[in-house]
Order: sequence, then structure tokens, then C-alpha cells
Amino acid sequence: MTEREISKIEQRKVYFGTDRAMLQHRCEWDDYHLECPERLNAVLAKLENSGLLNRCVHLKSRKADLDELCLVHSRVYVEGIAKTRTMNLEELERFASTFDDVYFNNYSYEAATISVGVSLQAMEAVLSDEKRKSSSFAAIRPPGHHASHEKACGFCIFNNVAICAKKARNLGIEKILIIDWDVHAGQGTQYAIADDPKIKLISIHRYQHGLFWPNLPENKNTINVPLNALGMGDSEYIAFIQHFVIPIIQDFMPGLILVSSGFDAAFGDEEGNMNVSPAGYYWMTKLVLNAAIAVGAPLCMLMEGGYFIDSLAYDVQFCIEALLGDPEPDIQLELCNNVFLHSLHSAILFYAHEFPSLQLLADVTCHIRMRCFIPKITLIHTEYKYQKVSNDEKNVYPTRGIYSRPAESVIRCLRQELEEMILSNSCCKKNNETISLAFTEKIDESENTETELHTEVNDLERRTVVDFMQLHVLIFLYFLNRVFNISSSDWKVNDIVRL
Repeated sequence: MTEREISKIEQRKVYFGTDRAMLQHRCEWDDYHLECPERLNAVLAKLENSGLLNRCVHLKSRKADLDELCLVHSRVYVEGIAKTRTMNLEELERFASTFDDVYFNNYSYEAATISVGVSLQAMEAVLSDEKRKSSSFAAIRPPGHHASHEKACGFCIFNNVAICAKKARNLGIEKILIIDWDVHAGQGTQYAIADDPKIKLISIHRYQHGLFWPNLPENKNTINVPLNALGMGDSEYIAFIQHFVIPIIQDFMPGLILVSSGFDAAFGDEEGNMNVSPAGYYWMTKLVLNAAIAVGAPLCMLMEGGYFIDSLAYDVQFCIEALLGDPEPDIQLELCNNVFLHSLHSAILFYAHEFPSLQLLADVTCHIRMRCFIPKITLIHTEYKYQKVSNDEKNVYPTRGIYSRPAESVIRCLRQELEEMILSNSCCKKNNETISLAFTEKIDESENTETELHTEVNDLERRTVVDFMQLHVLIFLYFLNRVFNISSSDWKVNDIVRL
């Protein structure tokens, strides 16, 4: 964007935190690892080259102190990690083998404490804004959401987002909402908040009926939307935000929203095997930001996973653009995957008793089915009944050869496709207020009456049409709220169906 174009935008204050000292944390005994310094390097280079860093308020980095780390972790655990500063390479690898998929070097403790410290700075910055309309982004590593009370896990040493939530509670914030859209469930965060009902975690993650790591059991204060199929993309993730997260934000009314912003559900990421585009992350961020502003909750985003480095850099760029209020990239949403819709609708029904807005959605669905003479579909909530265990009774985990470097030809193809995707998004940026919701077209273009609809579609098609009819009604409610400032709570279900 040119300076003239930027000057026309209503600039939002965005705090940005990072520290290049975190680049010193690396695996020194294996020649390839997914969680590498190049991830953060690529992000910072992209933000510098795009000019976005100059438009953010830069935060001074710091290390988290022992008391802050012990808001989530035990003192014994923290002191044990601190000892890695003086270990030799053999001792470091032996120590790492006692944890599930973590490495250490002599700089890991410093990098991890800076990662927490930068996160806290980003969180405290938005809380200090009296208007409660600012946001922040912490570009950090190592990530944190897998780390628990006394266990490093899954590249994570200290749990950045959980420590921020606990610190915010100590600062007097009554209710906190954590949104975790990393492709892996953040079991460390889940365990850390289980004792505080004022902290809620919404997690969308790859689950595959319990076959995908970390195979965690369900826990208190966690609201799960498990993904049981691969290839979920913009349509599914934006539907999750629009039709599940936003209603919960409106009902829970948090005083702070923290996002565990993992990018391993992105296009090209071998860890997630999902397909969210940079434009998808823009819209996810924008929707959450707008909802946060509506309830007066500051928004703080903390970087978690993301291992296709080219996608990661663009994803963070688009998130920052959304926070700044830059023009929206064009995005075409397709029909949502039926496996995803099953999970989403099951979650709506399962959590409806806690959140009135979800109950309204459940009631709307029921009335639409009745009006269309369509039998009720039984939606079974996913049971989290699996537990991650080590195959080795001594709990010795592998430390080498865990990940294979992708073929250069594959990377070249992915990069080319990504660049074409970015070019398409950039050419179509515009100052509009709505998303092009392609999944409503099946309803809009249909000339069938409700009775004809019942007689002409088979069971699978019938379920698909009704699912999208539900989303169509939700979009209608959204426009009522945005255009006429009418709250969905002012409408009764019968009024909605009659309209």
C-alpha cells in the first residue's frame, strides 16, 4: 500500500512485540526440525518488507520473572529448565528425551522466558488502553500451548497464553476468553485453566476421532470443536468464528480475548494437512477483532505453530493488516464440508445450555427442520476418550529423525501456488463490509418450495441443504445486527422463521 492509501484508512492502534534473541533457540543435534529460527526470521522479514512494522507500536521486550512463570509452572520445573544453560550437548539431548518432542540448547531458557515476557508485554499494553479498542500481536518462539505444569511438550517450554491469562486475572480482569485455532489442541492451556471457571478456552483442532496428537481427554472450561477430516479451509474456519466463537463472545462478555494463533492449519503445512489461506486468517482475525471491540474486550494474539514458512510469513502479515484495519482481501467461500458441519452443529447443541446465543441457533435449526418437514438429525457430540501415552515404560522420547525435510520440488510447487493465491487476494482488496458467502448460493438460487425440497432431495442432500439454511438464517441475523443495530436477543424464533 502507498502512504496516500494508508492515510485514508482509519488507523487502529496495534502493539507489536518480538525479540531476535529468541532466534538463538535451535536444535543442535539434528539437521532438520520443524520448529526452527527461520520461522521467526521469515515473519519479521515479511513484516519489514511490507512496511507493516513501521505502522505498529513497538513494545520493549523483557524476560518473564520466576513469579510469573510459576503462575502456571512449578518452581522445580522452572529451575530444571534453567539448568539447561550450562549443560553440554549430550546432557541437553538426554534431558530433552524426558519430554515429548522438545529440544533444548544453552539459549532455550532465555528464549522461553523472553517468549513469555513479550507475550505479557503485549497483553498488558492492550489492557492499559482506556478505550479498549487496541490490539496486539506477539511474534514469539518457542510456542507455548502444549506446555503444562511440569512438562515441556510439542516444541513448547513455558505456556505463554496461560501465563498471560493468569496474570490478567491477578490484574483484576474478571473474565478471559482464549481462542486457540492452532491445528493441535493446546492441552497445556486446557489443564492450566481447569481450576478457574472465569477463563474459557475455545479450541478448534484436528482430532480425527482421537487418532491425531495430542489425543487429549476433555476437561473443564474448554469448549471444543474437533475436526474429524482433513482439508478444512477458509469456509470451515470462518464459519467456526462467525457462527460459534462470536455468539460465545457476545454471551460470555470477556474483559480480555487472547488468541493462541497457530498457523499450522494453513495451506501447505505438513503438520496440519488443512487449507486455510492468508486471506482466511485475515477474516478470522477481523471477525474476532470486531466482536472484541463490540464487547469492549482488548485483543492480544500470540504466535503458536505454523511450519510451512512461506505460508506462515504471509499469514502473520494478513493478521496484522486485519488488526490495522487495512482493506479486506477478496475471499470466495465454498460449501462447508459435511464432516465439519456435523462437528460444528454438535458443538452448538452440546454447549447451548451455557450460552443463550447458541441455544437460539439450536432452536432456529429445529424450527427450520420442522417447517421443511425434514426429520431431526441426531448429532452426537465427540467424546474425548483417548490419552497420549508413551510406548516406552521409562518415558524416553525420540530426539532425532522425527521430521523429514520436504522435497525441494514439492516446496517449489507449494510456493508457486501460494504466490498465485496471494496475487489473487491482493488484486481484489476492497473496502467492503461483508464476506462473499458462497455457501448461501444453494438456497438463494433454489426455486423449489419447502414441500418440493422435501420430495426432491435424498437424505444426504437434505441434510446439506438444511445445514446451509441454518447458516443462511445466521447471516440474516448478522445483517440485522450490523445494518439495523438489532440484537438477535430481541427476536423470537417464530419471528425469524416467519421472516
